[in-house]
Amino acid sequence: MSNQGGDSCCGFLFVIIIFFGFIHLIDRIHNSTIIPTTVFPGLEINSAKVSNLTLSNPISARWNIDMNIVNYYSDHISFGFYDNTVSIFHESKEGGALWMTSFQKFDLRPGNPKAHFTLDFVGSSTEVDNSTVKAIRDKIANNYGAVKFVVQFKAHKPIIWLENPLDRLWYDSNIDVVVARCQVELLFGSSDQTQANMIRI
Repeated sequence: MSNQGGDSCCGFLFVIIIFFGFIHLIDRIHNSTIIPTTVFPGLEINSAKVSNLTLSNPISARWNIDMNIVNYYSDHISFGFYDNTVSIFHESKEGGALWMTSFQKFDLRPGNPKAHFTLDFVGSSTEVDNSTVKAIRDKIANNYGAVKFVVQFKAHKPIIWLENPLDRLWYDSNIDVVVARCQVELLFGSSDQTQANMIRI
């Protein structure tokens, strides 16, 4: 006897399972952080300078940062960053960001895997713990003028495209994402302790 009816039923069920599995995947991509943060772009600091540093509370300074944001997986994932900030922390990151600035929107796509920015801004911290001020002052005075800071790139609701054989899957993230951090070390002069240049990362 022919089992064509059973084969057709099994084939139909298989198609239904695949369809709903695909719908479930789309739903997860749109509504969760399914993409691991390890695939987010990296932050490269080419140079960093600080001037007019005032170690009162709050702390004020002028910063100049030359940086690249690089998509290491550009053949598989594209990013849209449309609401972005760079924050600077003392190396301990205790007490929150000391300085913060926003910068322009940009995309990282297969033909454009790297974005270059030069940020020049003046800022003052919010009120910080006096121990942070003392830690920076002591480093300048007692560590040959070398002070470490952390530069952080954060994006508000980034858009992410996943390349796949059928089409482009995408999701509009509903969260703020700390995309990348990079530590920099600045050397303050012995005669002028209000300005410094990056010595290494």
